[in-house]
Amino acid sequence: MATDGELLQLEEVAKLARVSVSTVRHWIKTGRLASIRPGRRRLVWRDELTRFLAQPARATGGLPVPDTQAQDTDLVSRGDDKA
Repeated sequence: MATDGELLQLEEVAKLARVSVSTVRHWIKTGRLASIRPGRRRLVWRDELTRFLAQPARATGGLPVPDTQAQDTDLVSRGDDKA
């Protein structure tokens, strides 16, 4: 686990990962995502989140990683089919 860089609150982690705060807490509770608790708040190093999100989908509980480019391509190809 990295010990330098920016610390993120769970709400920020959830927003960046496009999941709920409950999902982030689950990842932490099950040991998938490392965090620290310097007081009452639980925090995640940004580097740790980046490492975690770069892992295969099974590390995120099987959640697919949103791919907006694939969606855009799909919309374009549908438009081409209609023409």
